[in-house]
Amino acid sequence: MSKRKSSLQAALAGAAEAEPAKPVTKKRSPAGQGRAVKLSSPRKTAKSAIETPKEKTRRTAARENTVLVGCHFPQHVSRQLKLIAAEEDTTNQALIAEALDLLFTRKGKGKIADLPVG
Repeated sequence: MSKRKSSLQAALAGAAEAEPAKPVTKKRSPAGQGRAVKLSSPRKTAKSAIETPKEKTRRTAARENTVLVGCHFPQHVSRQLKLIAAEEDTTNQALIAEALDLLFTRKGKGKIADLPVG
């Protein structure tokens, strides 16, 4: 009497004979810049997200009811903005807010603090 393999046993045997899984590697962006991207990551289950509600940090609380206003500029523009921020002991955000205030005033729209909410 010979034992016959089930399709599951055959698949498992085939998987055991196959090449070993390649280790997960990190891939760089095409230009070689930017953050490394992990190719595969473990999935988070909805259950774990429900069980551990995330507390609001000071950072997220400060950004509540705000939106990101961003633009792309050449790298030297970013560098110059950072230099000015360092020289004046302030932040990029404060400098950009100042620049927007100047623009709004010039266009007759009022400063950021004076604009109506909503």
